[in-house]
Amino acid sequence: MPREARLKCVGCDKSIDSDRKQLAGGGLWRLFMSARSLKRVHNDDPGCLDCRMKYLNWLKKVEEDFDHLKERDVNQDENSDNAMETDVDGGNKSDKGNITEQHVKGDTSEIAIRVPRCTKSHRTCIVCGLSDETCKVLSKQQRTLIFVKRGIFIPEDARCCSSHIYNKQLSFDSLCQIRVTNFDKLVFDANRLEEIIADFRLIVDNLKTFDFDDPYSLSDMDYYNITGLHKGIIKK
Repeated sequence: MPREARLKCVGCDKSIDSDRKQLAGGGLWRLFMSARSLKRVHNDDPGCLDCRMKYLNWLKKVEEDFDHLKERDVNQDENSDNAMETDVDGGNKSDKGNITEQHVKGDTSEIAIRVPRCTKSHRTCIVCGLSDETCKVLSKQQRTLIFVKRGIFIPEDARCCSSHIYNKQLSFDSLCQIRVTNFDKLVFDANRLEEIIADFRLIVDNLKTFDFDDPYSLSDMDYYNITGLHKGIIKK
């Protein structure tokens, strides 16, 4: 019986397993692989995890330069403003376990997820609320990591004071201070959802679990459970 041919990454031509492929989709990821391979790339062409990591590193370096193209990643039929339908629910409820009302259409072409989010203000810090010209716009990777850690959606162009940042990420204490101000319904197609899951996996795989010099890595309770000492004592 002939063996089934293995898939090849359209970006680097390496063989990949079918369960590890990263579909090109219709946004920046597809454009990146097309430029990398110097050939036309279709929505359903597969990419590998190595190319995906290179793409995320590249995206981190260019930061917000290609926001006008990333719009297609969120929703190819509507702009980013229409992709979000605000559902006022009031109050600052617990942010854990609030990713509810998941709904998949019959043809599974789209999925709508109701998620908590922070303020949409582009002028104030999402941590302390300070309005300062020195506040920096959070990158896609920073916003994604906040969602992984807290389950809070961070809108594009959200800003944060530099004092809350350590090693290009929010410190643990700053992360815990972000407040939920509302709930949004996000709509994704299947390709975009697969990209988001891959992004989460890659970010989590690259997190350092034990780094006592990194205030982002461990909470005060983590320090105490591991060493018997509180974070402030270890810093001294």
